Amino acid sequence: MFVFLFLLFIYLLLGLTFLVQLFYLVKEKCTSKRRIFNVVLLIFVLTITYLKPNGIIDFYKFEAKDMLVAQKEGVANCKTTLRLKKDFTFKERNVCFGVTEIDGQYYLRNDTIYFVKINPGRKDRENLKFAVIEPKINSNSKTKLYLRIYKNLSEASEIELTILKNELYKLENKNLNDVRGF
Repeated sequence: MFVFLFLLFIYLLLGLTFLVQLFYLVKEKCTSKRRIFNVVLLIFVLTITYLKPNGIIDFYKFEAKDMLVAQKEGVANCKTTLRLKKDFTFKERNVCFGVTEIDGQYYLRNDTIYFVKINPGRKDRENLKFAVIEPKINSNSKTKLYLRIYKNLSEASEIELTILKNELYKLENKNLNDVRGF
């Protein structure tokens, strides 16, 4: 929240600077090349920031295709998103009073997804071991798919994510031993 308010303050400060520069540009009757450059640069920066608040480059386009996307929104608008990629890598992004990303590799065996070579990111937490896709019938008599993630064999589910996209069945049955690194 503090970062958002700070960035909003900077944006408003740039807007105020633009108005001051524009006032002096009109007062000087467009004679100063430096002031013209400042006004044009401020217009560009303010416009790009308004139109593309997440940045100009979408870095997700450079990653492998998502084969499974599962998500859960918790209290205080906290959100956990797990993406399994076509190249047998995964990313778990947790946005809750900060952003934490965990990545690694996975492999499939029947209906179970096993996580290996996990990089825990900034947070020091217990690694995920495996996940199972489970169907559930909700109150509207519609079947939804959920991903239950486990820390180990004896413990109950750590988290249950709603599956938004599932194309795991499209993965070729490659030699998964190469992917696991065993």
